[in-house]
Amino acid sequence: MYTAAILDESSVKTLRALSEKAFDLTGFQFLTAQGQTLPHHMTVNLGPLDPGLNPGIELDETTGLVVSRLGRNDRIGVCAAQIETSLCGSKRLRSANRFPHVTLCIMPWAKPKDANKIFSEDDTIWVDLECKLVAVLRESCSPRG
Repeated sequence: MYTAAILDESSVKTLRALSEKAFDLTGFQFLTAQGQTLPHHMTVNLGPLDPGLNPGIELDETTGLVVSRLGRNDRIGVCAAQIETSLCGSKRLRSANRFPHVTLCIMPWAKPKDANKIFSEDDTIWVDLECKLVAVLRESCSPRG
């Protein structure tokens, strides 16, 4: 189980279009080995919603996410959108991840969680942009990969 800001359909379409415009995605796929479509969510924390990490925030709240850049790393096999800001109403939504992000797509041999690795690698290609997304804060038991 994990807690995440699950993207709405419009945000999924926006991220796919932006990633396809920014990068040649030949060989990448928008589907995990477990059948989950990507992009899907920004992880908040593993397990149920952690009130210590996000006091005063409740499940099912609408969440606004602001993307600051897209990254692609062919060696790791992942593309991801870095999240600059995430808000539930006026409250900042914190992620347990050092670099909050949404996994956009993966190579067939990669896993979505590999996106955590691209932020500290010199061979990651970055494209700066700003885009706003809408998500809902939920606990999920679906496969993470």
